[in-house]
Amino acid sequence: MSATVDVLFAINMLDHTFDPAAVMAEFRRVLKPRGMLHLHVDLGGEPNECEPVVFDEESLSAMFEGFRPVDGRREPASNPTRDERLLLVLTREDE
Repeated sequence: MSATVDVLFAINMLDHTFDPAAVMAEFRRVLKPRGMLHLHVDLGGEPNECEPVVFDEESLSAMFEGFRPVDGRREPASNPTRDERLLLVLTREDE
């Protein structure tokens, strides 16, 4: 069902998918207007078998259509082969 979820947590999973843009579209679909997405994403490094997608800030923010950043910070990456981790809070834009 669409627009039924208040909060989603996506902790270090987006770079483990083959189609992160489709995942973000699904997040937007299921979130209620003004629903919150807590997204943790490692940046940089090289693609590998387990993490087929590598993000930089530009490629990541290109997938935020329909979302508005609310808060964010940087931390050391969860994987030593990555550069850093972004911890973001996004809200679904009202339609």
